[in-house]
Order: sequence, then C-alpha cells, then structure tokens
Amino acid sequence: MSEASTRRTYQAGQALFLEGEQSHELYMLLSGGVDIQMHGQVIASVNEAGSVFGEVSFLLESPRTATVFANQPSEFLVIHDVASLVETNPMLVARIARLLAQRLREMDERFVKLSQSVRGG
Repeated sequence: MSEASTRRTYQAGQALFLEGEQSHELYMLLSGGVDIQMHGQVIASVNEAGSVFGEVSFLLESPRTATVFANQPSEFLVIHDVASLVETNPMLVARIARLLAQRLREMDERFVKLSQSVRGG
C-alpha cells in the first residue's frame, strides 16, 4: 500500500466524516456498510464493496456535503492523495464517473416520483 492511502476500520456508529467538514480524502468501502446523512436525515444506506464516498468534496474542492457513519463494523481504503492516485490509476476516474452517473440517475427518478405525487398523478 502506498503513502497515498491507508486501510482504516470503523465501528458501528462511528463517523467517517461530517457534513461541512473541510476534508478531501476519498473513502472506498472494502467491507461493512454506511449510512449517509444530509441535514440530520439518513438519505441512503450502502453496503456494496468498492463504493466510494467523499468524491464531491474532492472534485469540487468544497466542504463535505453529507455525514457518513459506519452502520456496522467496516473497513475502508482511505485515499489521502487523490490527485496522485487519479494520475496513476485512470480506472479510479472511471469508477467515480460511473458512481456519479448512477447517483444522478437515482436522484432523477426520485424527483420524477416526487413531482408526480405532488401533481396527484
């Protein structure tokens, strides 16, 4: 493992990072699962190995947009030097792009359902 990343374990209920934090590390789930919270409300639970968290803060160079908690004992690859890793591993960029496209599609579907329920149809 390079200096650009480390393995880290979290217990259930332990936060990986908090909404509003100035941090740009990327987290890849190796085992376990997480709950993602925005404004104090859980919006998603993820337990798929290979899932990535923290990409928005890295890509936009902005504070964290959500709080992520381990919802069971979990292990992550924490990538500290994302820019260097992206340069040497273009497949990571493809994985992040795929993840963002999938999340966008899910949000579009939620928006359509919400819009239909508001219109009564």
